[in-house]
Amino acid sequence: MEAVVELDKRGRVTIPLEVREKYGMKVGDKVRIKIADFERRKSFLEVWDLCLKGAGDAAKLKHEAVK
Repeated sequence: MEAVVELDKRGRVTIPLEVREKYGMKVGDKVRIKIADFERRKSFLEVWDLCLKGAGDAAKLKHEAVK
């Protein structure tokens, strides 16, 4: 079974109900986590900051960044 979960601002993840039910997990159980893959999503501001660096028309820069 595989699930993609999001890390909250306090560093916690929520194990989806489907996973908890399948394995009979209860509050207080210990869980071993193995990271198989990690991809950091860029925030809206990070994406636009990259699009708007340099000189020229902002719409043109945005269009070129999306290509």
